[in-house]
Amino acid sequence: MRMRLKYAAPAREERLQTKPAEALYVALENVESWSGRLLLDHPMDVVEGGVTRFRTGDVLVGKLRPYLAKVARPTFDGVCSTEFVVLRPTSRLLAEFLQYQLLTAEFIGEMSSWTFGTKMPRVSPERMLKTEVMFPSIEEQWAIVGYLDKETSRIDSLINYKNQLLDACERFFDGLIEHLIQPRDRPCERLKQVSGGITVGVVVNPSTYVEEQGEVLFFRGVDISRFSVNVETAQRISVESSQRLHKSRLNAGDIVSIRVGDPGISAVVPGEADGSNCASLLITRKGARVDSRYLCYVFNSPYGRSQWRALANGAAQLQVNVSDAVDFRVPLPSTVSQREIVNRLDAEWRSIRALKAAVRSQTDLLREQRQTLITAAITGQIDVRGVA
Repeated sequence: MRMRLKYAAPAREERLQTKPAEALYVALENVESWSGRLLLDHPMDVVEGGVTRFRTGDVLVGKLRPYLAKVARPTFDGVCSTEFVVLRPTSRLLAEFLQYQLLTAEFIGEMSSWTFGTKMPRVSPERMLKTEVMFPSIEEQWAIVGYLDKETSRIDSLINYKNQLLDACERFFDGLIEHLIQPRDRPCERLKQVSGGITVGVVVNPSTYVEEQGEVLFFRGVDISRFSVNVETAQRISVESSQRLHKSRLNAGDIVSIRVGDPGISAVVPGEADGSNCASLLITRKGARVDSRYLCYVFNSPYGRSQWRALANGAAQLQVNVSDAVDFRVPLPSTVSQREIVNRLDAEWRSIRALKAAVRSQTDLLREQRQTLITAAITGQIDVRGVA
């Protein structure tokens, strides 16, 4: 049996202008995609425009970017972002069953097909509520929920183990960098003294230079991760614009670092990006006394990250300026020792990167298995009677 969502689980629209002081707040960022797990370790700020109240037993469905599959079932009363549609299942529909059903690829795909808006695509609550959902007997719902709770819990445990393995890789590598650079036992010099110069990318209206058909790569903070510059996601500007913006022109061997938000995440500009340009990144020019790859490892090490945080300004969002970066203290062994350290770290990082890629591939397969399982159980492809 199928029924329109608005009859199976009517929407609640209890809007409040301000968040009650004692109420827990759930933002879209607090819901894990495709699993519905609530991530409340880091409370989010309430966006202007009020909140929507929900009660235990309600199901929250994200209407902004529905392809992210943000569907939660809180076990407490609270308030949430107005970007959620709050559904209250009728007495003949289990909230647990409804959440599983709204996490199927079928439902998420249908919602995504009905979005409007380019930058902030969302589906209207009216359109969402017109969608038909499965409505089996309450006994069948309990059987399906029991089966899926057991099987998804097993898969989620495996995914959690894989994530712990990735974290362990990061901790191991951080410890290795810290051990090899040993800043306590080596003389340190200011970044200003060892680099070939420090500057910053385009800060004022960088988007005005972007051209889809531009010939020059134009990097932003989102294109930079630890030790890596993502050429695929970079925007582009024209050759003429890059010539006018000569101060922020990048050469192979320079180091680009994120300035705002999570300052210090750094990568060496690769040969394929020689002559590119950038927006609002900290640029450390290649110096004669320090190997760029060695300096990049120092920047990304626990020692380096603690320095960036200490040098940064700003209360709501950390930011590092050139005037701050010049005082970064660089442990400076001989050039021969720098190369030895870099060779050791490069070899270890290649091994860890390969391991992390394999683990991520396994995790992706587990997530696909989870979704396939949910869809099969909800649509009756698996007979769960007696299995749960």
